[in-house]
Amino acid sequence: SHQRNVFTSGTGVLAEYSAANNDIVGNYFGTIDGEAPVSSVTAVRLQWGATGNTVSENVIGAHTDYGVLLFYADGNQVSENIIGGTWNWAWPLPNAVGIRVEWADDNIIGPFNRVIGNTGTGVQLAHSVGTQVYNNTIGDCSYTDLGNGGSGIQITSGSHTRLTSNGFGCNRDDGIYLASGPGTVIQGNGSGGNGGDGIHISSTTEVLIGGDGPHDANGFGGNELNGIHLTGSGTSNVEIVGNEIGISGYFDVPNYGNGVLVDGGAHHNTIGGGGLRHGNWIAYNHMSGIRLSGASTSYNTVAGNVLGVPPNWESGWEARNGHHGIAVYDGADHNNVGMVGVGNWVLDSGWSGVVIQNSSDNTVWYLSLIHISEPTRLKTRSRMPSSA
Repeated sequence: SHQRNVFTSGTGVLAEYSAANNDIVGNYFGTIDGEAPVSSVTAVRLQWGATGNTVSENVIGAHTDYGVLLFYADGNQVSENIIGGTWNWAWPLPNAVGIRVEWADDNIIGPFNRVIGNTGTGVQLAHSVGTQVYNNTIGDCSYTDLGNGGSGIQITSGSHTRLTSNGFGCNRDDGIYLASGPGTVIQGNGSGGNGGDGIHISSTTEVLIGGDGPHDANGFGGNELNGIHLTGSGTSNVEIVGNEIGISGYFDVPNYGNGVLVDGGAHHNTIGGGGLRHGNWIAYNHMSGIRLSGASTSYNTVAGNVLGVPPNWESGWEARNGHHGIAVYDGADHNNVGMVGVGNWVLDSGWSGVVIQNSSDNTVWYLSLIHISEPTRLKTRSRMPSSA
């Protein structure tokens, strides 16, 4: 029952220039009692060289601009705040945008922020380098209407961002939106129940989604569009490794589009791979497990993935993707379904295991196609094969 400050007009706290190593802790911004809104502009603004500051354990709501803004301010940390919800995170107390980081490098967002219920994007990163966003809830499906009104996180024109162990849930747009963000690493997150894609990537190179470590896998399920969407001719060298898409362990959490969609000329991307735990587990999605589509969508590799069965291989029920296991459509060319010594397991699909339509110069090799008429037959499989 500590004594807090209450800020209800203008900018609550402004730190700038040589402001360093200050703690902004335990206050109410935009509300007197943690529940009722009192409209204000920006709660906390760190700018023009402010560094080493901490924004923690505050309730921040009802701001017409940003909950927290870091502008030309490097090396700060934002943690353990409620941004866009009431003190008990039961109801929205929306800001226009939860957190914005702009022209600011090496900042840390996390752990344990709840960025929920904001009318726009939960977290925006623009022209930032080396931002870490970890162990936050950004949009929440557990309570009433606590998704953010835009994407959970939007990253534009930045680089080397790390997103780890966050939950992106029930946001109105994409869970994660990334445009022009080379060198981004996305590991250990869950992105589900969003109104767009679980993750949408455009005009971006050198991105890692997942990994082969025990805690690197992301989960993408229950999204209104696709689990993962790579699009645009500027999107290349994205690795999608070791994730669960449309499924979570024993449970079905289908995406309403495809598990993975690659289109718009995206090229030289890899879905899966040849290493241990590189393959993605893709099941239950309403459309295809993996779809490559459109002219100039080329030189992508799909290998080592398991489609149409849960990760334990012992479901006892069908886990098919609704359309095809792997689909190559509408002019996609020079793609590889399989690689030297490593194929894909396509165990059950509503339509075809693999389809190629109106597309040329694609290669399909080392493929195992199994239609499951008796699901218990899967129990003879105890582990994912290293090659197919």
